[in-house]
Amino acid sequence: MIRHFFTLMLMAGLPNLPQSDAQNAPLHYVDANNNEYLLQNGLLSYKAQTPRRSSSGIYSGGENQAAAISKAWQLKIYAMAEALATQPEARQERREMGTAILMLRKGEPTSQTAYLRASPGRAELEACLQEALRSPSANTPRTIDIVQGQTLSLKGNLEEGELLPDISWAWSSQVACFPGTAKAKFDGAQVFYTGTIPPQSILTVRLIPDDPKSEMSLYGYLKGQGTIELPPMLKQCIRCEADYARGRPVAGRSRPAHIRELNELLAIARPYQAVIAVAGAAGLQQGGYTLEVSCSPR
Repeated sequence: MIRHFFTLMLMAGLPNLPQSDAQNAPLHYVDANNNEYLLQNGLLSYKAQTPRRSSSGIYSGGENQAAAISKAWQLKIYAMAEALATQPEARQERREMGTAILMLRKGEPTSQTAYLRASPGRAELEACLQEALRSPSANTPRTIDIVQGQTLSLKGNLEEGELLPDISWAWSSQVACFPGTAKAKFDGAQVFYTGTIPPQSILTVRLIPDDPKSEMSLYGYLKGQGTIELPPMLKQCIRCEADYARGRPVAGRSRPAHIRELNELLAIARPYQAVIAVAGAAGLQQGGYTLEVSCSPR
């Protein structure tokens, strides 16, 4: 029996769903060992079975994991799941030992749960889920070499990034990057860069869209050296700073309204890992820009 009770009403297939709807429909999968997967809005999470919860009292599914995965991975997983859910030979009427559960939800009132017997297709789905957790998405940060006294000029485009499935991390008390009221300023595609700030240094980061009418936003945060933790999995950081279009002029700011700038990312006694993100506003997913990164003595 399943030790974890799902209260959702679920259906086993997603016929004729457009890609955008498919990527928002929750997918639950519970394998034969009761390890659980959840894919929704581009975020894939894995909840491992523990010895305390397992029937043997010994089995462990390893460590819990979560990752924001690419659109290609999402579509591949949904396609494999739908194929399994609609194959009579892969299904059985009730759950027995050795079976898995596949649950896809489009909405109410139609609902169904698919119990899957062992098959090559089921093994391929499980392998695909695990590989997706390990594979870098398009949001893998570009590494930059930050040197005190030098300025980097980087060309980029929002189409090189991806939408984040969740940005509520930004206004948590452990990050405090920007308020929830500014959510729409960061809900487009995001492109990440990372580098190490040397001790006794301060970064100035400037974002210049190619088209002044393309609204883009900018944020950056610091972590301990060597630790790269990306949104939406970012739980805390040493410092975070953001710049985005305001509804009214900001006192003391003289630069053009479409240019964004950060100037509070600094390292004092020890180096820090800096992560810089360029984000589209109002769902913007395409647009060229120049990112200037300057490192000065503090």
